[in-house]
Amino acid sequence: MGGRRASAGGRPTEMQAGGAVSPPDIGGVTWRPGYAGDPHPFFAEPRIPAPVSRGVVDGVPAWLVTRYEDVRRLLTDPAVSSDPRHAGPAAAAIPWAGADQSKATIRHLVRLDPPDHTRLRKLVVRAFTAGRVAALRPRVQQITDELVEALLPRGQADLVSDFALPLPVAVISELLGVPADGHEQFLHWSNVYLGVDDGDVQRRPEALAHVSGYLGDLIDRKSKHAAGSAGDASLLDALIAVRDEDDRLSHGELLGMAFLLLVAGYETTGSLISNGMLALFHHPDQMAALRVDPARIAPAVEELLRYDSPVKAPALRFTKAEITVADTVIPAGEALVLFLSAANRDASRFSGPADLDIGRDTAGHAGFGHGVHFCLGAPLARLEAEIAFTALLTRFPELALGPGTMAWRRSFQLHSLKSLPVTFTPVPAP
Repeated sequence: MGGRRASAGGRPTEMQAGGAVSPPDIGGVTWRPGYAGDPHPFFAEPRIPAPVSRGVVDGVPAWLVTRYEDVRRLLTDPAVSSDPRHAGPAAAAIPWAGADQSKATIRHLVRLDPPDHTRLRKLVVRAFTAGRVAALRPRVQQITDELVEALLPRGQADLVSDFALPLPVAVISELLGVPADGHEQFLHWSNVYLGVDDGDVQRRPEALAHVSGYLGDLIDRKSKHAAGSAGDASLLDALIAVRDEDDRLSHGELLGMAFLLLVAGYETTGSLISNGMLALFHHPDQMAALRVDPARIAPAVEELLRYDSPVKAPALRFTKAEITVADTVIPAGEALVLFLSAANRDASRFSGPADLDIGRDTAGHAGFGHGVHFCLGAPLARLEAEIAFTALLTRFPELALGPGTMAWRRSFQLHSLKSLPVTFTPVPAP
């Protein structure tokens, strides 16, 4: 059976019955910041021979995978690793991709494979079960109402900084037990780490040092004080107890877990809310349908996730052994970028994929990933998004875009707005 074979250096060649033939030079398609606002033109680049091609993302040479069936399969393939220790020389040479193994903060669930991933996930998964999350509904609603009441008299807001981010930041901080006075500092450095602006990738080591120092100090302070009663202890208190009592969690693993839960707990949910509202602004018929029948908002969240995934691609994956993708043979040690955004717009899986349709069957969408790394906080994100969209669509009269200019983060992994100006009819405080 014929297929393309990539050399150890990642250069593909055509393997045909008549022998090896070099394919057209695709030039190593490079992800550019200009695609941050709308990644789909990138997937349509004529130099990308879908469904798999060579490319460069933030300096890392990688294989770009865009087809739904390939993305889903590779997210569960045991020959594909999340652990940067399996990176080949080309990826390992890029500091952020190779992930300096001396940095405990980034040795977290997203960058681990079973059995370590399984062991650590079990320690926190119970905090995010459907039942536990349902019990948080009154508090999430209360936080949402407080944000709404503060905004209504103003008549305008930045939907990102004034609502979409503060809501999940407050929720995950309370769940973990992070004091409110540390939010601003943590948000600043985590934004640098995530690559909000051009040049931030080069500042990742600096950002990581600040975030690690902040979380380390917080853990030290909590460790010096006995946790409250079992009912009052935060998730971070519980993880500290696991570390101290039965040694199922090292200090480095605790630091990495705290980092991941905080960052992942606010960033993607904030993007889901702001991206979803932008999509609804651009599809007023769909927004009107939700205003008329708010009971449709919860299932509509799934379509908003499919239509504009907050995560374009999960963390880099690395081949532990030779694999074949769409008749292309990829050697061990290669980096993969599995584009969830492209998979969610694959016409072979979703009819009319570029259309927002809140009534469509979204089963199997990749907005939360797939496999063992399926988003741990998905139940909480769904709850927060449902409550947030309900508040925005029912409590803000004549909510509309502008004035002002919206701005996107530059990340190739996250599809995330930095700002989204909106206006509405002011409602005087009672």
